[in-house]
Amino acid sequence: MAEKTNNNNDQADIDLICKKHNLGRYDLVQIVTAVARNYDLRPHDALKRLFEIDDLSKYLEDMKNNLVDKEFKRQLRNKNI
Repeated sequence: MAEKTNNNNDQADIDLICKKHNLGRYDLVQIVTAVARNYDLRPHDALKRLFEIDDLSKYLEDMKNNLVDKEFKRQLRNKNI
């Protein structure tokens, strides 16, 4: 029985995340998908990360900047080869 309660505690509370960041579920799915892909995370881990951050707009801006930097470096490497 203790194992079952540990699994429940490990779940991400989707409603709480939506309320915290003032998002709808569809918007949350899109953001979680982007975070999971950009940081090579499982969707569940991306949900946990979103729960832990306070400023979603700053976080998304930083994520986009990191993605642009990665793409720029990748293109530079490909041109040097």
